[in-house]
Amino acid sequence: MIDVITKVNPYFIKPYEWSLLLVPMRNSNKSLSEESKSYIDTAVKISTRGFENLCKSPKLQMLQKQNFDPKVFQDEKMRNFCSNTSMIAYYLGFQYSELGNMKQSRYYYTIAGLHDNAPTASQILAVLASPTHNQRKIAQKFLLMAISTPQIKENNVCIETSFSLFQELQKNPIFTKKWIANFEKKEKSLRPPEKKENGTQYCFSFFDRAAKQIYQAYVTEVAKSYPDAKTGKDLIKL
Repeated sequence: MIDVITKVNPYFIKPYEWSLLLVPMRNSNKSLSEESKSYIDTAVKISTRGFENLCKSPKLQMLQKQNFDPKVFQDEKMRNFCSNTSMIAYYLGFQYSELGNMKQSRYYYTIAGLHDNAPTASQILAVLASPTHNQRKIAQKFLLMAISTPQIKENNVCIETSFSLFQELQKNPIFTKKWIANFEKKEKSLRPPEKKENGTQYCFSFFDRAAKQIYQAYVTEVAKSYPDAKTGKDLIKL
């Protein structure tokens, strides 16, 4: 029915949103059934068609050509270019992630995150749309989340430190004792605000998670040099 409605009136926005909201949801961590995937796939095709009809901004081409950079969320020239379709983009981001297409999920979450009338979580979801089990990569993702936090006074130093560290990790530095010691100084120099009503508002909580992953990555790499060490205590003795 929604497919028919949107073909009769392709500029009727709500049906595109409904098509993405009415499909089956994943049950816990279980895999989607083939039937559920087919419903989601149909809804995504309808809504992608609608989004492309309703939003023809040249800024979309810029987003497609560029590698993802969380700094885009602070670029005023890129903001609010298709406000009427921001929720379609947000729901497309979610459903593409359900289908396992993380590249498209991140693309649509990024679009949603550039609009003031879309959920504020869009920006963080864009960062998280490329899961990894590598500790260095996980640290980079948390740093991206730190960089994506609002540019308020309390976050300024933390954002600058996170961005510098992110660039350094991209160069894949060797985690030596000296590197870790310097990093520890940077970490201890950051002071979170006393009041933290909304954790995702502040850079520090994400930087702290990145720090934990960096320390774990360092210990993992050190442990490779001591195959006889079975526990953390063994490493300390060695």
